[in-house]
Amino acid sequence: MNRATIQIQHFMKKLVTSRQLVGRAGQEIQKDRRKLKAFTLTELLIVLAVIGVLVLLALPMLSDVGTEAAMQESYLNLKAIKEKQIGFRTGKFRFANDLDELKFTPPKLEKDGGTARFIYEMESADQTSFIAKATSTVDFDGDGTFAEVTINQDGKIETVVED
Repeated sequence: MNRATIQIQHFMKKLVTSRQLVGRAGQEIQKDRRKLKAFTLTELLIVLAVIGVLVLLALPMLSDVGTEAAMQESYLNLKAIKEKQIGFRTGKFRFANDLDELKFTPPKLEKDGGTARFIYEMESADQTSFIAKATSTVDFDGDGTFAEVTINQDGKIETVVED
């Protein structure tokens, strides 16, 4: 055997050995690979669809929350008017005929840069009784009617027109 043949045989042995190593390493890598547990795209889409349906069911219940919060504004201010009327009657022996006489300054309306959604006025007043009224400036539910709420000398709050 000549030297070239020996070198070729030696090279071939190394080549076979390196291929075997690569093959063994590949087999070991494949053995180490485990199947990852994960959700399929279909499962994720079903979950999203269920969440969407639940949100659609909850929206009608939550839509009245804003209206109720706005109505609380009228209740609080009407109670303040009633308390001022009681104080006014103690000194003058009659109820005030208007809010200026009562020295009640209503909050600024939204259109004037404020936050109020109601206009306040004295509907009637005499020596023994009064009725103060709050009328909304916003149609809360979009049906064309505006809420009207009243309070009397006894503190009874009554919704005259519901929105």
